[in-house]
Amino acid sequence: MNKKIKNFVICLMAVFIMIGSSRFATNYYVTRTHIEPLSKNASLLTLLFMSFILLGLAIGILLKVIEHKLGNKNVSTENRNP
Repeated sequence: MNKKIKNFVICLMAVFIMIGSSRFATNYYVTRTHIEPLSKNASLLTLLFMSFILLGLAIGILLKVIEHKLGNKNVSTENRNP
């Protein structure tokens, strides 16, 4: 697979994780607590969004590190066999 396509797929996975987890968690939180958008509880909702965005970013970074380590193994074996 082309390296640019791999990077795009990895970034796309992180975006789907961020959006999906934020959507489901927010829906659960709003229906269970009957939150009003202008109340002080709305700051908790913002914190929830931030935590899931950070989770998605962390998973994206982890995927990039794994891809980089696997890529280095392939390069090192290719250099040994001329």
